[in-house]
Amino acid sequence: MTSPDGIAAPAPFGRRDGAAAGRRISISVTLAVGIGLLVFAAVAVVLALSVAANLRNTFGLLSDKAELTVTLAESQLRSHLQPAVDQVSFVTRLIEGGRVDPSDRNAMALTMTGAMAAAPQIMGLTYVDRDFRVAGVARSPQGPIVSVSERIADPGVRHEIATSLVGQTGPFWGEVIYLDRPNTAVMNLRQAVGGGDAVDMLAASVSVRELSRFLTDMEEGIDGAVPFILYGRDRVLAHPNLAEGFPGLSHEEPLPDLFQTGDPVLAALWLQGEPAKVGTDTIDAVYVDLAGKEQIMVYREIDGFGPVPLILGVHFPVTDVNEELRRLALSGFVGLAVGLIAILAGVYMGRRIARPIIRLAEQASRIGQLEFGKVSALPGSVFTELDDQARAFNTMLAGLRWFETYVPRSLVKRLVAMQIDEGVHSVERELTVMFTDIAGFTSESEGMPAAETAAFLNAHFALLASCIEAEGGTIDKFIGDAVMAFWGAPDRQNDHADRACRAALAIAEAIRRDNGQRRAAGEPPVRLRIGIHSGAMVVGNIGAPGRMNYTIVGDAVNIGNRLEQLGKELDAAAEVSILISGATAGELGTAFAPASCGRFAVRGRHEDIEVFRLGSGLR
Repeated sequence: MTSPDGIAAPAPFGRRDGAAAGRRISISVTLAVGIGLLVFAAVAVVLALSVAANLRNTFGLLSDKAELTVTLAESQLRSHLQPAVDQVSFVTRLIEGGRVDPSDRNAMALTMTGAMAAAPQIMGLTYVDRDFRVAGVARSPQGPIVSVSERIADPGVRHEIATSLVGQTGPFWGEVIYLDRPNTAVMNLRQAVGGGDAVDMLAASVSVRELSRFLTDMEEGIDGAVPFILYGRDRVLAHPNLAEGFPGLSHEEPLPDLFQTGDPVLAALWLQGEPAKVGTDTIDAVYVDLAGKEQIMVYREIDGFGPVPLILGVHFPVTDVNEELRRLALSGFVGLAVGLIAILAGVYMGRRIARPIIRLAEQASRIGQLEFGKVSALPGSVFTELDDQARAFNTMLAGLRWFETYVPRSLVKRLVAMQIDEGVHSVERELTVMFTDIAGFTSESEGMPAAETAAFLNAHFALLASCIEAEGGTIDKFIGDAVMAFWGAPDRQNDHADRACRAALAIAEAIRRDNGQRRAAGEPPVRLRIGIHSGAMVVGNIGAPGRMNYTIVGDAVNIGNRLEQLGKELDAAAEVSILISGATAGELGTAFAPASCGRFAVRGRHEDIEVFRLGSGLR
């Protein structure tokens, strides 16, 4: 949007477009959040992968531990029973090979005694011929092996033996039975001897008490876990609590049930619902909660040791698992703490990186306000780009401080505030111009040193400039000891005549005060002439490319200069002479009281102009 004079309409200095301002974000926040999030994401991913891997490893190790324990129990079971299988097979081969005659009872007793001596876990060996005559050897409670006299099997036993041998071609395990002496349960191994419809049978009785003793030893090496072996789902074949035997067993109940072992966790095994798979398909797990004492039970079923499967397992406190999980949780918390520290470090680094940019923006804003004296040089940086930025800014600042000396700051500031995009076009506008000149300065300065002359003029111009700029005037130029200033541009000032006259009166008062000080110091007073005129003038950028001045030209400018020179005739002896044209007097408000001096001819004008003398102050 442009003004009627063709100059772009002023916009508030520093104003931002609303939509654009709404899209702006802080680079400090962006860097801090961005670096913090990147670091946190990296730490979080590593932590998540680490925790997940450790969690898998922990549960894998626990699963492996459980499977290893069960496998160890199975291995011990097989190693306990396998010698019996080997000895029964060995004796059977001797009989079937004709090397031992089963009818020779002494030879048979000697052969079976040797087999038992090689396998201490065998409690007895029995041979039953096809006529159901029974003969064998047994281990006494004191340990020696003794022969068992021949006898005829009971009819019920005959039927059970005959039935069990049907379809069997090798050693097989029968049901667990109870022996009165030595008051223990045994697993019995049988094998058919010979062939055809009528066969003999060799049987071995293996004590299960040794299994419980082995589990006792194994319990001490697996950190509080309790191993067990079940015969089917309801009877306990081996348990550390059965290592010293169990009273009350009988032929009808050769093994104690789950509730009789004194192990409440084992007793609750089948009361906890369906088991869950742990680690592998060969291990089942059950969670047991007994009055707040949480246990995990893992087990495996194996076949081939009797008419029902054996269940080998172990149970251990949940605290064993929780301890591992607590260690994992601790490592997770440590990882999160490291992540938070990393975020704080990222925020700190982001702010450190953004700080030079923020400082640059602050100093650049002061440059935009042309406050070069308040602008600080930027420090260097360890970051190459930021260090280059600081060097470039400091170089620019040094140049601008020199440039400030030769450019009217107030004018540039007002032009910048107007935000004119295409330069300042020259236009005609009603303005008021002022010229000042020191009376007799040329002759008085002839005897003054150059430095003293420059100091005097600098102090004099500073005094005048403060009065002119206080009224919003623009200092066009300094000409020797003279000053040219104007009002009404670049800002529109409808009271430009009033402003110029108030500035002139302020200058007069300042000169009088300064002269008082000069007289007191024994220095000659300064006499000043001021000429003011209002009219149409051309204002804008005028000059050659690369060297433009924002200035005013026109006949009205010359009239202001002629009025200042007219003061030599009208007020030759006055300390301060202020002459204004009739055009200026006609625009003044009622606060002023100019006195007419008459009409005078001025150089460059065909017609006389009316001249007024501005008094010492306002009404």
